[in-house]
Amino acid sequence: MITCDKCDALCCKAIAVPIETPEKEDFEDTRWYLFHENVSLHIDFEGQWWVEFHTKCKNLKELKEPGKPKFGCAIYDKRPPMCRDYKLEECPRNLKEYKHDFFTLEQLDAYFSKQ
Repeated sequence: MITCDKCDALCCKAIAVPIETPEKEDFEDTRWYLFHENVSLHIDFEGQWWVEFHTKCKNLKELKEPGKPKFGCAIYDKRPPMCRDYKLEECPRNLKEYKHDFFTLEQLDAYFSKQ
């Protein structure tokens, strides 16, 4: 299992929000997400759909001290509960979060064509 001191702070570089499972009539609206830069769609192992915005937290700081983690939080002692409660086991480096990942329209179109 990778630990925070060996990670590149993936948990601080994206926000994932659940969305409703798209029906066939929602296909074009669902494609719309992928028209935007730094956005991806995912389906987890329970069938929940997620839209993920790949954007860095404003409080993520690169540390340049030898022997220390590469990244740190500028507000660590005052970080929000979402960050405070985040478990090492939930890190994308330690857990395959999603059954399906869509980073391009072609990937999403291929998935919908099989449904």
